[in-house]
Amino acid sequence: MIYLVHRTNNRENTVFRYIKDIEYELKKENIKCEVICTKSYFNNSNNLFLDLFFKNINYLYFLIFISWMSFIKFKSSDRILITSDPPFFYVILHFILMFKKIEVIIWWQDLFPETFTTKKPIVKLLNYFRKNVIIKCKNIFISPDQKGYISKMHNFKIDHIICSNWSLFSYNKGPSKRNDIIKFGYLGNISISHNIINLINRLKELDKKFEFFISYKKRYSKFFEKINTDSRFIKINYLDDLEFEKLIDSLDICIVSEKRFQNNYLFPSKAITYIFKSKFILYHGNLDSFLHKILKKYKKFFFLNSDDLISSEVFDNILKKYNEDIDTVYIDEFDKMVSLKKIVKYIFH
Repeated sequence: MIYLVHRTNNRENTVFRYIKDIEYELKKENIKCEVICTKSYFNNSNNLFLDLFFKNINYLYFLIFISWMSFIKFKSSDRILITSDPPFFYVILHFILMFKKIEVIIWWQDLFPETFTTKKPIVKLLNYFRKNVIIKCKNIFISPDQKGYISKMHNFKIDHIICSNWSLFSYNKGPSKRNDIIKFGYLGNISISHNIINLINRLKELDKKFEFFISYKKRYSKFFEKINTDSRFIKINYLDDLEFEKLIDSLDICIVSEKRFQNNYLFPSKAITYIFKSKFILYHGNLDSFLHKILKKYKKFFFLNSDDLISSEVFDNILKKYNEDIDTVYIDEFDKMVSLKKIVKYIFH
């Protein structure tokens, strides 16, 4: 039996949907498999403390659940594909492997650079468990952007298989229809590592015609209440796949924003979607990042350093670049079937 393990069954979670894609491919090949996920509990208030509390409760619930499952369900002949979060899961895996000779395959999804690059004693302990688990794994799947980070972080050799994430939507060569009034979209997360709020603050000051579509969590509602009087900014609530795809197709410019200190190896999943939909991307980030290297290959983008803000002149330059006829390049690293076939091959054989 092959078990596909992830920390949440939340349909909004991209990695959970990757897991379901893998399950579909395995069953298509008549390979016995089962998805093991836990239900996630969410905080609907504006309180950041409660957000963190529920996040940790979800992690703890997952750790207890998977520990219990490992002893009552997993057998020595089984294989387990598991995503890499939360960090404490390596401790659980360490003890599972002490008592059960199961084959573990880690699919590295979250790097946790802030956690694993500090020198706190707890981090050293976590790294110890992580190292012990890694060297016992059958395989490790990593994406191209993680390769540099992992080789830099570990002083021991890791046998790994390069396997990119993929878009949840079909490839669209374009060109997209241009709107009379330019439509921006920021549809990713807003956290300490993103610089989108500074970008919005500057856009508010510009005497320009545009529409800006944005999705955000409730805890940022106080900030966005301040721009509610500006009709150019439009809040997006949760959309199903069809409506979300229609929204992306309707946008002129999709924004990816990162702060300068952000880890250069991170690669937002929304960027893969924008690339696959052949959208023009405003990358507010870092020249040295893996994403910037991919975008240079993709061509259809405008780079704005994460420390810089949009002036009236920069705004005009963005539109000038957007209005150029730029042929996008198909980025085969993000081809869904290439990655799925590779995963199925290495899980089964």
